[in-house]
Parts: sequence; structure tokens; C-alpha cells
Amino acid sequence: MYNSDLRLWIPEHRCGTYADLMVVNGEPEFNGDRTDEILNPFLVVEILSPSTKA
Repeated sequence: MYNSDLRLWIPEHRCGTYADLMVVNGEPEFNGDRTDEILNPFLVVEILSPSTKA
């Protein structure tokens, strides 16, 4: 499990985002040489609040 310190990289959209929680099944796959961007989350959790809902 990873908290919001690790960024989720979405190659199809060429962008990254910080989820509230990510779960990886097995070894994490990182974006190239970066160790702060993950490519293979199994589960992504985002907690919505009035400010993040929009």
C-alpha cells in the first residue's frame, strides 16, 4: 500500500496524479528511472470531499 507521496503516472494521457491510497499486487513498476511515479496500481482510492468532488 502506498499513500499520496507516490504519484500515479497514466501513460495513455501523459499525466500523473496523487491518489489518496494505492495498492500494488506484486512488485511496483516505476516510470523509467523515476522512483516517485508508479505504473501498475491494482487498486486506487480517492476520498472525495466538496472541494475535490468537482
